[in-house]
Amino acid sequence: MPTAIRGTHDQPYPTMTTDTARPLALRPREAARLLNISERKLWSLSQPRGVIPCKRDGGVVLYRPDDLDAWLRSDTPEAGEGSEQ
Repeated sequence: MPTAIRGTHDQPYPTMTTDTARPLALRPREAARLLNISERKLWSLSQPRGVIPCKRDGGVVLYRPDDLDAWLRSDTPEAGEGSEQ
């Protein structure tokens, strides 16, 4: 009787580690820390003022890590960019 599923000798069966686990949503403080910006800057970049999507329910604001990744990879300029001099 087999005791475990195994891959080939060249390719071991992949295992999940805590390094690859991602949360489903982040609070503003966690999202700002991840982006290495202040919470105030994140707030100005968040919808409806800016371009970063967030979910709001009552007093709770959440950011999906995939949305933050997509924003980082996009060519969308920051909200208000070029208007300050």
